[in-house]
Amino acid sequence: MTPPDHITQLQERLARAVASGAFAEAGRLLGSYTAWAEQAFLELPQADREALASRMLELYDWAISLARASRAQFCAQMRELSPPPPYRSEPTRSLRHWHYEA
Repeated sequence: MTPPDHITQLQERLARAVASGAFAEAGRLLGSYTAWAEQAFLELPQADREALASRMLELYDWAISLARASRAQFCAQMRELSPPPPYRSEPTRSLRHWHYEA
């Protein structure tokens, strides 16, 4: 498999992971995607490098936009939850009265 083919497959897997909300999986795939892209830049001619860079930027912009939208949606859901009940501690004994047991 040539590097551009492998990069295309990684892009598709990365896009599916981001679209499904599997951000941990997307983060894992991003490491190998970046490594393969760096290798491809060294091997590809200049015209193909520009095309690959353009595709990568489009994917990054899309993924960032989708992640931001998901985060905003989750924040909105958190705001709709009822507030937690107030914390009530056990009543404390007064420090003025000491009780000794013999």
